[in-house]
Amino acid sequence: MSVKHIILGSLMNGPAHGYSLRSGMASKVLAEFGINDGQLYPLLKKMTSEGLIEKEIEYRDSGPNRHNYNITAAGRTEFIQWLKSADGEERGFRYEMIRKDGFLNKCMYFGFLDADFSAEKTGRQINETKTTIEDFKKAYDDMKSRNFDTLHLMIVKYCIMSQETRLKWLLELKEEISMTKDISP
Repeated sequence: MSVKHIILGSLMNGPAHGYSLRSGMASKVLAEFGINDGQLYPLLKKMTSEGLIEKEIEYRDSGPNRHNYNITAAGRTEFIQWLKSADGEERGFRYEMIRKDGFLNKCMYFGFLDADFSAEKTGRQINETKTTIEDFKKAYDDMKSRNFDTLHLMIVKYCIMSQETRLKWLLELKEEISMTKDISP
């Protein structure tokens, strides 16, 4: 998924201003793509010049004017074409999971580390994963309270389940490290 499609997908639900894109549901996804304010607003400008979105300025008496963005017919067509395509759905993902997870990459070599250090490092991952689960649960509850459609809720539910599986595995890993430490000479 490209940042352009994240923005178009957000605007399919209705107009939004730049700040709401930065602080709303899409914000964490944009952050994952490494998109900050210095990149978001030029991208919005580019998408406007490409005719995918249009900007409407809301003049306000107090505070700065608000720039609202709406998806255009061309933007909708672009988004639907991307949605129907198979782009990014290939199962090459099988090894991407390992390749893109720095902890899993390092985990393969824990035998070169002191078991206590490996256990401590795994403990930090456990805490981070618990925090991620809580973040997803809060997002789920918030989305549910705002009557998001079932499909969006199911995606967040998948994320929760995926992280819960990771947590279970991390706990088993930590136990395995502990057992290895107990039998080491």
